[in-house]
Amino acid sequence: MRLIYALTLLLLGLEIALADGGAVQFRATASPFVVTVFTDPPQCRAGQVDLSTLVQEETGPVLDAEVIASLSPLQSAKVNPTAGWVPPACANSANPDLQNIPLQISTGTNRLFYSALIQIPYDGRWQLLVRVRQGAKQVAVQGILEVERAFPPITAYWQWFLLPLVAIGGFALNQHIRAQRPTRAHEDRF
Repeated sequence: MRLIYALTLLLLGLEIALADGGAVQFRATASPFVVTVFTDPPQCRAGQVDLSTLVQEETGPVLDAEVIASLSPLQSAKVNPTAGWVPPACANSANPDLQNIPLQISTGTNRLFYSALIQIPYDGRWQLLVRVRQGAKQVAVQGILEVERAFPPITAYWQWFLLPLVAIGGFALNQHIRAQRPTRAHEDRF
């Protein structure tokens, strides 16, 4: 019984442990700002991506700026957008508009980040342009975002495929324990 509790806690803990995070994709300095761009999932893949930006000055984080991001595929990328599996979120809109995406400070879990959820339709190399404006100060930084191929559907829904196996295993374990109880009781009587 303890094993079942431990496995349940482990499976529930996986989602919590991986819920908050991201990876630095690039960092650029454009006086007076330092702009750091993060993505979640950490290995940026085609599909839904949380694009976050941390804007800093010498005195600390900037919380009152206007931050706009634009993504465009690089000309050198030889990518067929119709090849392979397309994530369900991307299948609804053939050509998502990835230009002039406003990043808001109130949408993310970390209140220091300007962020937005975006849909990247396919893998390849993407050029990311981030423009920051605070009063009269205005800068633009750019970097390359390496986007990997989307995971196949089985990886997005593996928990649901595992659920029947866990139920069958629990039933078999229950039957095995019940089958052993009468045998022990019968042996103890003699």
